[in-house]
Amino acid sequence: MATETKYTCENCCKEYAYTRSIERHVAVCGRQTPEVVCEKCNKKFPSKGTLSNHIKAKHTNHKFVCELCGNRAMAGI
Repeated sequence: MATETKYTCENCCKEYAYTRSIERHVAVCGRQTPEVVCEKCNKKFPSKGTLSNHIKAKHTNHKFVCELCGNRAMAGI
């Protein structure tokens, strides 16, 4: 079941279902230059949180690999 969109960013028109999500987005939306850079690949991110998510997804050894689709994860189900 999909979550209903309630909030739309006035700058970029991205839509969010939760107040906290839109608040976090608006805090970084519209910035001309991302604030943090990944030390491993030099990709730029608007916040420490998005950089952290990137590092976990792209630069962490993933112990588990899905046999059906090949997606990798740090924890199994």
